[in-house]
Amino acid sequence: MKIIVTLLFLIVSVLSFSQVNKLMYGEEYISSKKNAFNGFIGETSIAVFGVDYSYVSRKKHDLIIRKFYKNDLSLVDSKNIYTNPIEDFYNKPLELFFVKSKFYLFSEFTNSKEDKTRIGLFIYNENGDEISFEIIDTVDHLEMTDIEVRKSADNSGFVLMQNHPHKVASRQVIELNYISLDGDILWQKELLSTNSIHKIKVEKLIHVQNETFILCNYGYKNYGNNSISKNILSNKYTLWIYNRELDFMKEVVLRLKGKWINGVDIKLNKQNELLVAGYVNSSRDFGIDATFSLLLNGKYEPKKVNYNKFTMADYSKFVSVKDMERIKYLEDFYLRDVIMQEDGSFYLLGELYYKYVDRTYDPRTNITTTTDHYNYNSIMVSYFDRTGQLNWHEHVPKFQNSTNDFGYYSSFSWMNMGDKIALIYNDNEKNLELSVTDYFNHKDLFNNRRNSHTYVILDAEGVVKRSKLNEERTNFVLYPKQSFSINKSKMYMMAEYGRHSKIVGVSFK
Repeated sequence: MKIIVTLLFLIVSVLSFSQVNKLMYGEEYISSKKNAFNGFIGETSIAVFGVDYSYVSRKKHDLIIRKFYKNDLSLVDSKNIYTNPIEDFYNKPLELFFVKSKFYLFSEFTNSKEDKTRIGLFIYNENGDEISFEIIDTVDHLEMTDIEVRKSADNSGFVLMQNHPHKVASRQVIELNYISLDGDILWQKELLSTNSIHKIKVEKLIHVQNETFILCNYGYKNYGNNSISKNILSNKYTLWIYNRELDFMKEVVLRLKGKWINGVDIKLNKQNELLVAGYVNSSRDFGIDATFSLLLNGKYEPKKVNYNKFTMADYSKFVSVKDMERIKYLEDFYLRDVIMQEDGSFYLLGELYYKYVDRTYDPRTNITTTTDHYNYNSIMVSYFDRTGQLNWHEHVPKFQNSTNDFGYYSSFSWMNMGDKIALIYNDNEKNLELSVTDYFNHKDLFNNRRNSHTYVILDAEGVVKRSKLNEERTNFVLYPKQSFSINKSKMYMMAEYGRHSKIVGVSFK
């Protein structure tokens, strides 16, 4: 009797510690083209939609919408919605959105005989049947213009942006067109840079109600200059804020004295205050040694600026003891996302990534063999409270190495649950035997051998749980890069094995 009670206690303890609420692996289906999956675009009450896009030639594209039933994640319908309604023009899809049970496809139409490029908007119902098509804008000198389309934060419409040099002044222009869900252009605005610059890159655009926030990088062009090393930071960030109701633009320069920003993102909190946060290095070397954040008030003025330099305790989670004496910064870390929580606190997610090339020459055959190695390694998670004060940095060990595949199955996905986050990735199954705080003894996942679908849960206190999603071994490998969550209650992921695919659905407690 005592043994039975003990066993029951252990079973209850294990179940109570489990963080997975529901896990489902759908039936496998055959994909026509490998590496075509481009993510889950939206859902209804009964179905979730995925998109496969492949470029065959200038005249041939495949844009396939796949419909999966939520109750068993089975594939019930596939439809190629790519068409070319304008004769003698090439149609290149730009962005596809799913809003209020309709698909919105923005496309670029080009013709070598015409200088102007046309921007078209297709609207489809949830079955992929075309409702309407019209040309909504034109672009002069396409080779000098960057085109972006973003959905507004309140799902009320879209912002079509053209970024190009001014025709006369030595300045940069950003043209904004706001488009309703009916396909009508509600307003247009040209924003002119406040100083003389050759080129900018728009890294993020957020539109909500009457406000548009545009994160610009003035310095990225230096990366294309052969005289400047790619390992030298040249970022110069500025934030453009356009208030439609007041019809004015304000520019906020993001500058920390004597520091170089190496990755930054913007997010809105529940009060529609803008958070700006990212990584910093004290030198121009490509690395990070601090984090920063600021929150803008209703007058677009900083309420508070936080700067947190890494301590030796922080470095010790990422650097072995023998390397601690010479550590100055962490190399090869890239900012992946800023995740805002319901209470205004937030996480910074970063990932260590680098690529190297092996070339082997065989003098007997006079053949040189080239192998590209893609490495997606450690995840850095940083947690900040609602005031922007740093609470902790955490290292989630992950070592993924693959060759000649562009890291197709590497990196990780994340899910924001409002009060905690989940990280999901492919890992070596042997690593589940180690503690998550054993930062340096985890084994590599090389070309997805001995693969395990692994998840990590973190909340305000740190790592809550790390475990395996699938209890049985599987040859299917998750495709994390495109499998981002589309809601806060359940995450859908693509898993592939050769040309065979299946959908994985998971929710957490």
